[in-house]
Amino acid sequence: MNNCSMDLQEHQLQRSTFQWHDYVLFVIMVLISVCLGIYHGYFSKKQSVNDYLTGSRKMKVIPIAFSLTASLVSGVSMVALPADVYNFGATIALIPILVPMALLFCCQYVLPVLYNLKLTSIYEYIELRFDHRMRLISSFLYILYMVPTLPAMLYVPALSLSQGTGFSVHYFTVALSSICIFYTTVGGFKAVISTDTLQFIFMLGTNLGIMFMGVWHSGGLNNIYQSSLETGRLDLDFDLDPTKRDTFWTIGIGFMTYWIQNIVTNQTCMQKSFSLPTVKKMKKAVMLFGLGFFIITLANIGFGLIIFDEFKDCDPISSGKIRRPDEIASFYILSVTKHLPGIAGLYISGVFSGSLSSMSAAINSLSCTIFKDFVSFNLNEKWKKHSPTFIRLIGVMIGLISIVLVFLLENLGNVLPTIVSMGGIAAGPMLGLFILGLFTITANAKVALKLL
Repeated sequence: MNNCSMDLQEHQLQRSTFQWHDYVLFVIMVLISVCLGIYHGYFSKKQSVNDYLTGSRKMKVIPIAFSLTASLVSGVSMVALPADVYNFGATIALIPILVPMALLFCCQYVLPVLYNLKLTSIYEYIELRFDHRMRLISSFLYILYMVPTLPAMLYVPALSLSQGTGFSVHYFTVALSSICIFYTTVGGFKAVISTDTLQFIFMLGTNLGIMFMGVWHSGGLNNIYQSSLETGRLDLDFDLDPTKRDTFWTIGIGFMTYWIQNIVTNQTCMQKSFSLPTVKKMKKAVMLFGLGFFIITLANIGFGLIIFDEFKDCDPISSGKIRRPDEIASFYILSVTKHLPGIAGLYISGVFSGSLSSMSAAINSLSCTIFKDFVSFNLNEKWKKHSPTFIRLIGVMIGLISIVLVFLLENLGNVLPTIVSMGGIAAGPMLGLFILGLFTITANAKVALKLL
């Protein structure tokens, strides 16, 4: 990509800021999320611990499928995936093809076994299979896995909002966290599912709307395809070097393993799957999630190619118009759609929806894990009556810690590789523990501890 000429700069690299209709779309989405939290927290029937954490295992397939998609795709993907494609090419398009294969494996060999144990925390399985010490280790690894993910869920939408409004990213970090903490801790699991369903609709509408707009602006699919082909954005690298970025093998093997881990050992995913009344319905919800993931991820990758077609001769990064690669998607929206009312608001609402969904699910699942695996064992019968209060307090603390960690994430470069690489440190051992337990008979706690 080349630096811009002055004419191209004037034409392509001027961006607008939010207009009143953008704020209206954004505020409507936020208010609906907050109202759903208030409803489930104050106007629906009083929630027990089981209601608060799993919805009493009486949830419906479609809302759970939507919720899984919204929380596991997230607003991070809507910003970081297009930026990754813009900078490094579309090899990452292998991911939406591989994930359904990982889901089939999990539905066939893993999920039925875990579901029939009637677990609340997925790490209860580790105690049943090995011992209590290994359960604590696996729960700690999950917390470690989530540490880089939570601040990213805050930072990415805050970055987009900062570009559109001109206010500091830290104001939006605090606002997003406060909103999410409120409706998650007040409304519990049912509030998370309700808001996730709404936010999935926002995300899907945003992705499809932006795709159609981008294709129209670029002059058709053929123009995008030709520019991507000519510049090598569609090339597949079959080099066997494992240290090389984005080859067929590193993406294929790496992300296949990553997503098996993300389904099997992720409390967020399993907690929602366990909320359904039967194994059959759980499998149906997981496969519907695979379909939603395929559509949204493919749209995000296509959006990256659209952005590249727009800026291939006029790179905003090298010209100094933006500071970070992760700003490229928002910059495109604010530059190209400045004459189309509401498009910027729609995009930011979609990113915000995805991040709210992911963060609320993460807070809920982390609260569940910390309470069930570290706190509940130390409570007597008198204090157990206050369990919902303890869970809410844990959720508030998680949100506050995430705000602090955003300052660290700001200085770590691109968001997507940061999350994958840092999370992988804990994800690998977690997956190893579950595979060892599920697919071997003789392995015991001593063997599991040595393998860690």
